Amino acid sequence: MKLVLTYTLTFIALICVFFVDHSARTAYLPLKEGLLYSNSVSSQTTLNDEVTEKILFKRTAEDEYPTIEAASTENLPGKFLVRLIEPKDAKYRLVTAAALAGRPEGDGKGQSTFKRGPGGSKTVRDRSADQTKAAIAAVTIQKEVPQEVLNVNKVRDIVNNSEKTYFFPGIEKTLNEVTLTVKSVTPWQNKSVLTLELDNAEAKYFFVSNISITSAGMPLPIESFNDPFIPGKKRATFFVIARALKAESVAVKLSESGGETRVFDLRVAVP
Repeated sequence: MKLVLTYTLTFIALICVFFVDHSARTAYLPLKEGLLYSNSVSSQTTLNDEVTEKILFKRTAEDEYPTIEAASTENLPGKFLVRLIEPKDAKYRLVTAAALAGRPEGDGKGQSTFKRGPGGSKTVRDRSADQTKAAIAAVTIQKEVPQEVLNVNKVRDIVNNSEKTYFFPGIEKTLNEVTLTVKSVTPWQNKSVLTLELDNAEAKYFFVSNISITSAGMPLPIESFNDPFIPGKKRATFFVIARALKAESVAVKLSESGGETRVFDLRVAVP
């Protein structure tokens, strides 16, 4: 019995010597709420260490930005930074007051006073409005209207929802089992949308190389929305946007890439 007790006490003593941490417990400093700290500061920072704050941005005398007082028609904060980028990517534009001074009144707000000239027959507008406009700060900010990005689905919706689409009867051409048809023209904004259809009755692919529209022998700038690869035994619809077409004859030309290098040339009289 004494031998068993001796072994037990010896085993407990060995555990205490080799497996129990006898070092003093280290107290840690809690991080203050609401501060940004450098990620180089470890969570093991002790009370004897100094917690350093990382400076994210600091203004110096060398990088002081000039202050430009400006008026804006948009709901903008009182102060903000402006980064100059390309005009095509800008959401706002900076315009000088001198450039605005030559523009006519756009909103018609406020009262305008008139002075009668000699004889009472001629009226001269009081220039107080122009003087007020010239007194606006050197820069004003105007929001640029974003341009709509078109795709084949949006153009299809434009054509399907239009009540002014004009359909062409029998404007088509077939070359070796492939038929191109000019179906319709749709006025849209200050442009026209031509709808074409290509029916590939062959078993192999048909590859579209180019689509063009000419008027009086001159090519027109166009935007085309189509898949250049038409599988065999399939039919595809193309949309071509050009300038406004009215009371004129245009030529629609579609060329094949490779294969038989077929060229479809159709004449269309736009009403």
